[in-house]
Amino acid sequence: MNMHQKLNYEVTHHFDGLDISEDEFRRLLNIASWNGAVPHFNRRGRGAWEMLSAPVALKDDPSRVYHAAKLKGVGLWNPVLPGDAEFSNKLHDDAGNEPVPPLTDLLEYLITYPHFGISNEGEYKFAYSSPSPIGGIVHERAHREFWSSERLVKAGVPSIAPLCVIQYDESLRFQDQPMGAVITLSPGAAAYRISEVLFGSAMERGTDPAFDAHYDEMREALGIEGDPDDERVRLRVIRELARQAGKLLHDFSLAEMYRYSGDWGNFVYSTESKELFLIDLDSVQDLNGLPEAVRPMQVWRDLASAIYRMIAKLGYPTALGKYTLTNLMEFDPVAAKIG
Repeated sequence: MNMHQKLNYEVTHHFDGLDISEDEFRRLLNIASWNGAVPHFNRRGRGAWEMLSAPVALKDDPSRVYHAAKLKGVGLWNPVLPGDAEFSNKLHDDAGNEPVPPLTDLLEYLITYPHFGISNEGEYKFAYSSPSPIGGIVHERAHREFWSSERLVKAGVPSIAPLCVIQYDESLRFQDQPMGAVITLSPGAAAYRISEVLFGSAMERGTDPAFDAHYDEMREALGIEGDPDDERVRLRVIRELARQAGKLLHDFSLAEMYRYSGDWGNFVYSTESKELFLIDLDSVQDLNGLPEAVRPMQVWRDLASAIYRMIAKLGYPTALGKYTLTNLMEFDPVAAKIG
């Protein structure tokens, strides 16, 4: 039962290229505003996931179909999970198994984590994420995800599709900026990120039966047979996912955008459309806003970052002992990504 007060909001941006009913649109807005409904969070954080009542298609291309809605910035789910004491995974001291509306507290760890960046003068530098609220998102970042997903959809790049951006009222502000949320639609019903294949639930079949079923459907869609616990079978899947991820980053840059976080936690595989797609877009920038000489450097930075993040996760605690050097060299996910 929703015991929280309804959040006041206004719709600031609405994409009219989706064949979605007014009732379904209103239902999603009610979830985002906690109006008689509590967002469903399938993973810790600020992103809720809601199955659509019926598939929704693009008006201009009915073959592009979406099965679920992703609502970013609508609240926080911060449960206490096994391993939290060892790895300090909690996002906020007020951990609990029930979701709460967006908070205005600073999410500290993101702003202290350095990234490999490039200045507008073409110099290498340390780059840091902009401050963000716990369980929420500022309106400007919500709009960025809307804008970038709209450009990708119009360019034919597999991605979430924009639906709308909302801005909450004055009660939700972060560092003098209005907070908001963005609702996008997913080509796949399952919310699992492909990081589960690289170093997550695929390491130990049976830990998440729902993922096991999704993984079985993924392998079938990719045409890869064999024992799901076999390292070589898993590496065949990883090689194909790496190839698709590399192509996505290539097409993303051709759409004249940069700064996509290429971590495997930011890609999702749709067993319905049988393709990988981009899902986290609130950090994306327009290449045209850069000096011309710097644009290719930022494109290469995205690829280099994606390769680093993929290889680094092979040494994640859950992946230790799961890969052998001989098999990694044979299946070579790096060559697949850049090929």
